[in-house]
Amino acid sequence: EYVLDKNIFLSTLALKAQALTTLFLTKRKMSNLELSFQSFLLCDTLIDEIRQSFIERSDQLIFNQTASQVYEEAIFTCLILKNQTKEKKYIGQAFYFSEKSKANTLLQSLTNNEALRFSDLSDSLESKEIQLKRNVALFQKQLIQALKNKDSLNTVASQQHLLEAKAAYNQFVLNLENQSSKYYQLKYDKSAASLQEVQNIMDESSTLIEFMSGKKRLFIFSISKEEAFLDLIPKPEKYDSLIFTFRKSVTNREYITHPDSAQHAWQTYTSNAHRLYEILLKNPLGHFPNTSFQKIIIVPDGLLGYIPFEILLSEKPKSNEINYASLDYLLQHYSVSYAFSGSTLLKQQEVDLTKKPLKYGGFAPSYHSQKLSFAGSSKYQYIKKGNYIDLPASRKGVEYIAGLLKGKAFVGEEATETVFRDTSHYFDILHLVMHGIYDDKSPLKSHLVFSQIEGGAEDNFLTAAELYNMNIDAMLVFLGSCNSGYGKINRGEGIMSVSRAFAYAGCPSIVMSLWNLPDEESANISTHFFQYLKKGATKDEALQKAKLQYLNDANISPNLQHPFFWAGFVPIGDMTPLYVSQGMPLGLKILFAIGGLLLVVFVLIRLVNYRAN
Repeated sequence: EYVLDKNIFLSTLALKAQALTTLFLTKRKMSNLELSFQSFLLCDTLIDEIRQSFIERSDQLIFNQTASQVYEEAIFTCLILKNQTKEKKYIGQAFYFSEKSKANTLLQSLTNNEALRFSDLSDSLESKEIQLKRNVALFQKQLIQALKNKDSLNTVASQQHLLEAKAAYNQFVLNLENQSSKYYQLKYDKSAASLQEVQNIMDESSTLIEFMSGKKRLFIFSISKEEAFLDLIPKPEKYDSLIFTFRKSVTNREYITHPDSAQHAWQTYTSNAHRLYEILLKNPLGHFPNTSFQKIIIVPDGLLGYIPFEILLSEKPKSNEINYASLDYLLQHYSVSYAFSGSTLLKQQEVDLTKKPLKYGGFAPSYHSQKLSFAGSSKYQYIKKGNYIDLPASRKGVEYIAGLLKGKAFVGEEATETVFRDTSHYFDILHLVMHGIYDDKSPLKSHLVFSQIEGGAEDNFLTAAELYNMNIDAMLVFLGSCNSGYGKINRGEGIMSVSRAFAYAGCPSIVMSLWNLPDEESANISTHFFQYLKKGATKDEALQKAKLQYLNDANISPNLQHPFFWAGFVPIGDMTPLYVSQGMPLGLKILFAIGGLLLVVFVLIRLVNYRAN
């Protein structure tokens, strides 16, 4: 308590721990290694104290980068301890450190949402919290617009209003903490998911593979229901270039389809897809030779969040002839889903799924030569110039799905930001098919583009900053918008994408896009996804089947079988099925089961009483 600057103390303590590990590697004295481990445990406690002192999320994001570096060295020390002692408990401790290095502000938001749900707070207080968060979002948006317009007068006014709104919200939270001990206890639960807790939510058919990406090395956790392994892999030379080259061979349509580059794109894709499989998945899956897994859960880190693992190749093609339908994708063998971390997955699976008949809401704007008014500073500026391209196939898809699920479709001029804000809380399934614009310089400015109808209270650009201050009650959000899963990487937090903003707002399950998908193919995949979902498939299985159906469709041109056209959607979060028995909602099924059990008990009691009389 007498330390004046905890950040300096953390830096000093972490350096001491690293020095002790280095000393062990030189002198081979176990006491140095054990002391290093204890020092890292103290670092972990100190990191929690520092994190709890932050009010602004931006400060937490900056600090997470420092914390992540500490946890990387802590994991390395745990791995050495495991190899020296043969004690598996150090894998669990290393996993704990890995979890503490991931998605911390997101986990904090989920924990806060949980505190609001399960504490003894009144509905009026919860409504007030929502309104205060909306005020913060409103003034943030006004400030961004004032800065964009170089309006110094409104900039100063917006800054003042924003400061006042944040102060009001922070005071509200402080009052809640004083009023409710349960809220305080739940909100400041700093524990990350343990290895055992993650294994408890897995079934025998699943494996979770979690990555921790350091500067020069990759730590890979391979976890099944009963076993866990930890591998350390030095990053190959030009690792970053490998990831970006692979992504280009998947996402650059002109490079993929142009006659002059198509063959080179094929060779680049197949070579790198196999190489990445060898680096990232061969060892983890090799730990379970006698297990027939059907599902893989990927917790990516760093650049790995930019690629869909389901299109990696365990074998290179035997021919140089371009034939993307013939490739043995990982997708052919496993359904693949993703998680921000094991801890967030645990929180997201705690969401109540025993709801009444599910309500679907689809939003599909129309774009009639509407100029892009957003001007970012991104190197991907070409995405943002010119006119919005209309999405007629996706609009028809939303109308079809609304009929399939007996929901509501807001299409064309109905699909405005105001309508979304007014109705989104009503729906259990949200489906947004629209243009998404991301800003890699200022991720909070990334936004979804609704129908550009003049007038009204909103500007029809729903920004990530606004989403961070919303409460999304939907059990599933399908983001058919471009690049909804893409964004700037913040070490210790992850990819700052629009999809992450939806998770922050409380949605436990999201289907997001990793690049710009063509309209026809996007509608095809999403339509089949919801068809399989209604039949009772888990979300990852529904997406797997939708992709395979597209890939195996004899009517699809070979030119459209490249992963660019069908692999861009990936699911993240809770994969629990929403429907069973040809469309009966899971919650209704549970209610029927409980009702049937109560009926049997009632009949037995009446029968016993009748015989007694």
